[in-house]
Amino acid sequence: MAIRDLKSEIANRPMRLFQFVVVAICIILNITDGFDSAAMYRAAPLVRKAFHITPAMLGAIFSFQAAGLVVGAIFLAPLADRFGRRNIILTAAILLTVAMGASTLANNTETLSFLRLCTGIAMGSMIVSLNVMIVEYSNAKWGNLLLALMHSGFAVGTTISGIISIAVVDSYGWRGIFGVGAMGNAVICLLGL
Repeated sequence: MAIRDLKSEIANRPMRLFQFVVVAICIILNITDGFDSAAMYRAAPLVRKAFHITPAMLGAIFSFQAAGLVVGAIFLAPLADRFGRRNIILTAAILLTVAMGASTLANNTETLSFLRLCTGIAMGSMIVSLNVMIVEYSNAKWGNLLLALMHSGFAVGTTISGIISIAVVDSYGWRGIFGVGAMGNAVICLLGL
């Protein structure tokens, strides 16, 4: 069956449970993306105090994450056409897990900047791949709604990061925020396997 015929068949037939499960995992992944993106914003005042850095240096750490987003979206996400979207998404989720976990151990701004770069690369490659995955697995009836839900997941993740930050920061400091992010990503990685 030609790819064009397969896409047409998916677009016109009712969605099956498997398709909804794939879409749900994509939405959950974007929620973790939102959490990971906002983690540095939540941790910023405590990081600044812990490392005795200027606002300009803190801004530089944020810039590394933004640069990583660009690199991941432009250079890594297109590799999904060659290696498969699932593989790119899982690789990005694993990189997010490792970078967030390693951030709990960062003892200087250079290390944290590098880890935020890695986080950004993973997020950038993941979000582009998630968009395409939703489109590929949705039919015409559900496609727009499911894509909107997936993008709403990012905002949900940033909101959750605020709630969790309040809950963990007194006991675990800024490192706790990244630790919770790493654990959340690890669970999602297992779901995606």
